[in-house]
Amino acid sequence: MVSYGLIPEFIGRFTSISVLDTLNSDDLIEILVNSQDSILQKKKNLFNVYGIELIIDRAALNAITSKALALNTGDRALTRIINDCLRDIEFQLPELAEVGISQITVTEQTLLNSKFFIQTPCLTKTQSL
Repeated sequence: MVSYGLIPEFIGRFTSISVLDTLNSDDLIEILVNSQDSILQKKKNLFNVYGIELIIDRAALNAITSKALALNTGDRALTRIINDCLRDIEFQLPELAEVGISQITVTEQTLLNSKFFIQTPCLTKTQSL
């Protein structure tokens, strides 16, 4: 850090220094799927409040991580992409629960054109928002 122009007195104030590696697609999927506090888990919990199961298929996970890699901001990109994808449908959760929607599936097509696969106990359809 001294070679970058920081004076030793300033460097001594850092309690720890970490070296960060760039995340790859597998790392981002691991964060989404297995991290306890991931944005995906938070969204699933929100949907569960209304009795709706949120499913994101593998192709959608790959598309999300591809977009995140293009943004080059790591986990923050995952949060942005998932929030953008689910923003409109989140506001409709109370109404969807009222009419008996039990499951919403996010596919790769959802990311491209906002079409969700919506399942009720007796009806399955694709809905565009």
